[in-house]
Amino acid sequence: MNEIIPRLYLSNDTAARNRELLTQYKITHILNLTVNIPNKFEPDIVYMKLTIFDMENQNIRQYFNETYEFIENALKDKNNSVLVHCNAGISRSASFVIAYLLKKGLFKNYTDAYNHVKKCRPAICPNKGFERQLQDLSRSIDRKKWCILL
Repeated sequence: MNEIIPRLYLSNDTAARNRELLTQYKITHILNLTVNIPNKFEPDIVYMKLTIFDMENQNIRQYFNETYEFIENALKDKNNSVLVHCNAGISRSASFVIAYLLKKGLFKNYTDAYNHVKKCRPAICPNKGFERQLQDLSRSIDRKKWCILL
């Protein structure tokens, strides 16, 4: 389990099924991006589960707003910590963490957000389709900022 920013963690499904580890990291919310892993610790932990396939043609952009809101609302309470996981903690979960960082405005572009997450969890490797959607997200956020400034 890797901390990306304070109280936001990224992992694989093994960590997400380990009650001791979740307790140790004070995980109160989990974004589950797997097809086959159940929300094991409900109702003690708040879950959002999206069935996402790690395929280049999978549309993940449609979920960026609701996953951002889930993470953001959880982190508003200083007692909460959020885990984002998929099966390996490499592509799907990394992509949604990057999307959160971009929407939050913590990084100026996809490359910077990717590099930060890669530094925290070296194994990440979003598939090419996810990468394109994240780059599009980054460009759309950048355009909105310029429109506000004008």
